[in-house]
Amino acid sequence: MKLDTALKLEKVVEKLLTSRLKSLNTPENFDRAEVDIYPGDYGIHCHITFLMKETFSGEDSDFFNGLTIGIYISKALGDVFTSGIQSSHSTIDHYEKYNKKWYNLQKQRFQ
Repeated sequence: MKLDTALKLEKVVEKLLTSRLKSLNTPENFDRAEVDIYPGDYGIHCHITFLMKETFSGEDSDFFNGLTIGIYISKALGDVFTSGIQSSHSTIDHYEKYNKKWYNLQKQRFQ
């Protein structure tokens, strides 16, 4: 997979997530989902980070941990992500300062 293809696929997954999350009663602290697709040791990996505006509660965390987003994405797109689909949650600030840089470095491994 090429980087430009991965970036387009990120947008597709983001749209799927936005559509799915609109039908749920998401926590008030929730801002958006950020999708990062990058090559892993065992294939293409998709990581979804649910971004929270501020430090989040255990209830907020439980809400996102209870979602079956990986199954939803796999049903919609098939077996594109051969290394799996993972999700986590973070504050916007933490993601922007730390996680985003790491994901961008991983994406540079695309040919």
